[in-house]
Amino acid sequence: MRKYIIKNRVYWTKEKCQENALKCNTRKDFYKKYLGSYNAAHRNNWLDELCSHMESIKNVVYWTKEKCQEVSFKCENRNQFKKKYRSAYNSAYKNNWLDEICAHMLYESHVSNYYWTKEKCQEIALKCNTRKEFCKKYRSAYDGALRNNWMNDICPHMKICGTLHSRLVYLFEFSDNSVYVGLTYNYNKRYEDHLTTDISSSVYKHIKETGISPDCQKLTEYIDIKKAIELEIYYIRYYKDLGYNVLNKTNGGEYGGGYFKCNYDICKEYAEKYTLKEFRKNKRYAYDKSRKEGWLSDFYGINWKTKNKINILL
Repeated sequence: MRKYIIKNRVYWTKEKCQENALKCNTRKDFYKKYLGSYNAAHRNNWLDELCSHMESIKNVVYWTKEKCQEVSFKCENRNQFKKKYRSAYNSAYKNNWLDEICAHMLYESHVSNYYWTKEKCQEIALKCNTRKEFCKKYRSAYDGALRNNWMNDICPHMKICGTLHSRLVYLFEFSDNSVYVGLTYNYNKRYEDHLTTDISSSVYKHIKETGISPDCQKLTEYIDIKKAIELEIYYIRYYKDLGYNVLNKTNGGEYGGGYFKCNYDICKEYAEKYTLKEFRKNKRYAYDKSRKEGWLSDFYGINWKTKNKINILL
């Protein structure tokens, strides 16, 4: 073993070490591919000279203040920020940015109540194409806009989709006198599902059986869900009375989701199982229903508009 070490030290001259170093872009790459020459260079203090052409990872700063701020908008509190984006959190912590970039978050100082001005919410909203994207990517800004009833003012540029409260009624019509009437909260997505991905769809099955391409049209715009349900039932009966082969398996009226199925007692039962934060996270549709109907004050002894008390619970 001793003879091998001596031989190894003699073998790795500075020229040979440099030859291998020039094949690498980083010291990590040099260490991984040519351990013997790396160790020799380190032992003889040649590393700085031989690696001068390499990229210095230490000088590459990925988590800038702007990038840390951007991902922080996706989090509701510092714990979530630390858990989901650990490297960004650490960079913000080391550079003393945390207080500034986390000012919108829900935590004990309640700064979040005043951070999301209408102008800041609008700045964030302009980065999104739909309200769903706005809610998913920048939840704290979305909640701030929702709390203050700014959504209609800051989201006019966004594509219109349905919600828990609204649906659009549409019609697929085939040249063999077959039709399908449906309602949806997202017309474009449902259209693609019927034609390509939803193999359980009556439209998809009829296309496969007949080879006929249907025409699709919107019978309404996005309207109140209860009115949309009535119109869906009406159009199914209308086309049946005209003698069309209606592909719907039922007489209509299925709207999906759980919003309208949640009454006071169901929401109260959920509220007894969860804290306010857990209620919002685990049963969002019931939480939204409770907030809209003003039941949160009954369940948790608070008023939705009394922001400080809510933030304490969160």
